[in-house]
Amino acid sequence: TASEKASKALSGSLSKRAAESLREELENLGPVRIRKIEEAQDRIVTTISALVEAGEIVLNLDADDLVA
Repeated sequence: TASEKASKALSGSLSKRAAESLREELENLGPVRIRKIEEAQDRIVTTISALVEAGEIVLNLDADDLVA
């Protein structure tokens, strides 16, 4: 799923220790309302877009990485 792909991409960019720590935190969160998830995703996209525009990060996306 798209969430699994995003999760793998995120954890792949972290150190093993940081990825494990993030995984543990997510497991401890328990159920989260979908609206909260969507709000967080919107904030992430906005932040990434701003970083790309500022030239602080570069996204290398292949067509296979895009989700419609």
